[in-house]
Amino acid sequence: MIKIKSIFTCFISIMLVFGFSVLNYAQDPPADRAEVPLTDPSKPSLVKISVHQGEITVTGYNGKTIIVEAKIDAAYQESQYLERAKERLKEQLKEKNKEKIKATEGMHVIKNNTTGLSVEEENNVVDVRVASFSTKVDVNIKVPYKSSLKLKGFEAGKIKVENVDGELDVTHHNEAITLKNVSGTVVAHTFNGDLTVSFDRVNLNKPMSFSTFNGDIDVTFPKDAKFSLKLKTDQGEIYSDFKLEMRSTPSPENKPGRKDGKYAIKFDKTLYGLINGGGEEVQFKTFDGDIYIRAKK
Repeated sequence: MIKIKSIFTCFISIMLVFGFSVLNYAQDPPADRAEVPLTDPSKPSLVKISVHQGEITVTGYNGKTIIVEAKIDAAYQESQYLERAKERLKEQLKEKNKEKIKATEGMHVIKNNTTGLSVEEENNVVDVRVASFSTKVDVNIKVPYKSSLKLKGFEAGKIKVENVDGELDVTHHNEAITLKNVSGTVVAHTFNGDLTVSFDRVNLNKPMSFSTFNGDIDVTFPKDAKFSLKLKTDQGEIYSDFKLEMRSTPSPENKPGRKDGKYAIKFDKTLYGLINGGGEEVQFKTFDGDIYIRAKK
């Protein structure tokens, strides 16, 4: 009975310490901020950023510099830290490792709330980096309207872009992507999340593609946009308020013939079509989700 009471008392004490830590650090620390001049402000910029944990938000504005703010999400970090602390404590109690518990008795955690933000610019190419492998760092960037973007996210934060005109290359592993009032071209992919895009203007001189493994694809184009469609969803539906001219499926995706004694021929489940007479090909692909192709009202 004494042994059980001792373990229970130790558990409560440690949880109180961590609980105090959560309250103490729940308020977000101030953001790290950098304003970076371009080599030639009269030309478009290219901004590149990859964030392991955290949101990426990019907004176009009427300016000539790149403004970057990086900020720790303290509330999220504390909730994650508390969960890890509980797991560590369970392991310590299970292994009866009293020395590890005694080593931190009466101590509190000193948190590292730095973002590790660094920004480099050369010939209008801007490379933004943060220390986000073990910390959730949210990054907000303001760019001149005429900018191209190369954005990558992995977890614990969506990617959002608004009012940017350029070539957008956006990928995420485990969250949604939202591109609002953008112009130019888009190549966007997320493995697990919805993909939502609305165009003000679209550059259909280059191919574009939208894909996700688990999520919906919802793209809005100008009414007069002319392009060809390549559509595929394995477990969803396809919707559009454009007048589509559907085409027959092309020839089989493999050459029919015998191999190892077997004769095989396969037709893909992809659909093909034309909008306003057709043009450059735009691809839509999702495994588990619906596809929406909208005309801008």
